[in-house]
Amino acid sequence: MVSDDCERRLRLLAKEVAEVGAAEEIRAFYGDGRVPLPEGVVEPSESELAAVDDMQW
Repeated sequence: MVSDDCERRLRLLAKEVAEVGAAEEIRAFYGDGRVPLPEGVVEPSESELAAVDDMQW
């Protein structure tokens, strides 16, 4: 029998795999170009991008 903890980790892994697959599909569709932002969304600044890079999950 699979433990609850193991089952939870497998669900999280499956979710991450799906997210990676979606990101790869988006990259394949747009190639080297930038993905357009939704209407009303502003481009993040360099400092905002750097702050996100420094975040720990």
